[in-house]
Amino acid sequence: MLADYTKFSRKSLYKICEWQAITALMTNDMADPLLVAKLEKQTQVILGE
Repeated sequence: MLADYTKFSRKSLYKICEWQAITALMTNDMADPLLVAKLEKQTQVILGE
């Protein structure tokens, strides 16, 4: 999954799948470190510039 940091605090009307079903999340390094740490317990997180 590819998502920039601004999508982290948004709510969605639909749940597509559990985080464990996602192989990896790629986002930019402006993501909140606390949210990244939480997500790293569920799936691989790849931070880019």
